[in-house]
Amino acid sequence: VAEVLEGAAFLAARTGAPIVPVGIGGSGAAMPKGRRIPKRMPIRLVVGEPLTPPTGSGTGRIPRSAVHASTEALRRAIQKVYDEAETSRQDA
Repeated sequence: VAEVLEGAAFLAARTGAPIVPVGIGGSGAAMPKGRRIPKRMPIRLVVGEPLTPPTGSGTGRIPRSAVHASTEALRRAIQKVYDEAETSRQDA
């Protein structure tokens, strides 16, 4: 998985919304680099369990460490669902 930035975790912390990781397997083969129109081929979409957003302190501020930890948890969750999507696509 490419670098995961902290914006999603920060926004989730500010709004209280959970983050839902999604993995898409086969999209690279369907739309290879340099191609203008995707090839018709099966892809697999795997939706992971929602992640609880980081909570702020009583003052409403969100500790940077909580945002970092939530971002790392999101990166691991995205990698897990992506790997599952790629594996299940290849098995089909």
